[in-house]
Amino acid sequence: MFSATTYLILIVVFSLIALIIKDRKANGKKQKRLSRVVVDRGEKLNNNKIENLIEAPGPRPFPIIGSLHILGKHDFPYKSFSELATYYNSQVIKITLGRLPCVIINGLDNIKEVLFTKNYDFDSRPNFVRYNRLFGGDKGNSFAFSDWTELQKSRREMLRNHTFPRAFTYRYHELNVMIASEVENLLAHLDRPVDPMKVAVKPLVLNTCANIFTGYLCGQTFDWSDNCFRQMVKNFDMIFWEVNEGYAADFIPMLLPFHRNNIKKIVQATHDIRKFVVQRIVADRKQNWIPKNTDESESGGFVNQEQGCYLDNLIEHIQTNGSPQMTWDNALYALEDIIGGHAAIGNFLVKIFGYLVTHQHIQKQAQKDIDSLNINDNTVGLEYKKSLPYIEGIILEAIRLIASPIVPHVANKDSSVAGYRIEKDTFIFLNNYQLSMSNELWKNPEAFDPTRFITSENKILKPDFFLPFGGGRRSCMGYKLVLYVSFSVLASLLKNFTILPSENQVYKVPIGKLALPEVTFNFRFERR
Repeated sequence: MFSATTYLILIVVFSLIALIIKDRKANGKKQKRLSRVVVDRGEKLNNNKIENLIEAPGPRPFPIIGSLHILGKHDFPYKSFSELATYYNSQVIKITLGRLPCVIINGLDNIKEVLFTKNYDFDSRPNFVRYNRLFGGDKGNSFAFSDWTELQKSRREMLRNHTFPRAFTYRYHELNVMIASEVENLLAHLDRPVDPMKVAVKPLVLNTCANIFTGYLCGQTFDWSDNCFRQMVKNFDMIFWEVNEGYAADFIPMLLPFHRNNIKKIVQATHDIRKFVVQRIVADRKQNWIPKNTDESESGGFVNQEQGCYLDNLIEHIQTNGSPQMTWDNALYALEDIIGGHAAIGNFLVKIFGYLVTHQHIQKQAQKDIDSLNINDNTVGLEYKKSLPYIEGIILEAIRLIASPIVPHVANKDSSVAGYRIEKDTFIFLNNYQLSMSNELWKNPEAFDPTRFITSENKILKPDFFLPFGGGRRSCMGYKLVLYVSFSVLASLLKNFTILPSENQVYKVPIGKLALPEVTFNFRFERR
């Protein structure tokens, strides 16, 4: 009689053998299909002068794992992408991860071809099980991970006026006032820390950013002593960490059972967030909703976007059966998704502190510039943004060095990049790390130097090869909020404090993702 362990081993072995056989058959069929594409389309391809499209070079995949092992060579997989480009002497690399066909795109011109020139060919997103579970079983409920649909387009248009407020407009003023109010609260907490020699600043910054988002987008803020609010912030941070992590199970679904407990915990966090949003943010505004006038000539069918906050506009759209149709479930996912953007800014700001604490001369220069404006208030508002290019330079330099990956695209049709054939459903990885760390594009790219974004006329200049937020119609919807909130929080903090290291704390800022662990850097904040 075999033991239970022996039976389990035999099952795993036979399963692996079956998968290897299936994998080889699939590859054989795929090669035949590729040949058929060229033959069947011969005349059409000749007419378009692209009949000679070839496959990009790349490593030969192993059964089951593909070439996943190559990505494990470095702390950040995109470093391997650059090495592959050098090894194969090609800016476009074909690679199989698990059983998923992927293409790595290196080089500015090729990345722009995906983002701008052929953005209609590459506007879908990966269909990872984890992402679906995070959004109620349908990644289409997400802004970042949804394929391009009419609903996705409508939600983005509805959000645009709120996340891209024009200077000197009512909405811009509202954002500025909300930031100032919450930053005052942050400064007050930094004045009375539990342990002044070791301040765990991440929860404080996350609370600040969360209230800025809920206040600006939903007209509702919360006291930091509110346990339910603090748990919501913690849940969003947990989810932000999760979506920034890459797992082999995303490409090899048979490994998903090993992540069952983690996925269960994350899904529960999404349920808890939904409960908080419905009960503490949406309920009162929905109950007290009063119809407003619409102006279709200016809003394209949506309620006038200058009336009310984003939540008010969502409620108005649904209650009046606006076109295109949106369910309450659609609206709540959209609301939760954009509120969750506060976690990205909070984590990012703590990383900036991690850079500044080891570059005291940069802090001093920033403080000198702030002091020269003789600002009477404790906070530094958005109206000073153009007068403080060095602060913005710090933010942009941190973004460059962190090199957070652009969300992968997926080809929605057969297409090409740089003359190489790209099949429908191929994953597209855009190597923005190469753009951020290229010796050809940046002088001394490993150094933290905010002046690289500042001209001799003391103006901000973002080179065209700096694409941290993607581009085209799939560009990040929240990047303006990242820049605005980060500017005011950072400038206000440096106006009032100097960031100093805590004893025995090592400040190595991780690259390749914005997320930090729940327990991360401690600092000292010395009053100026």
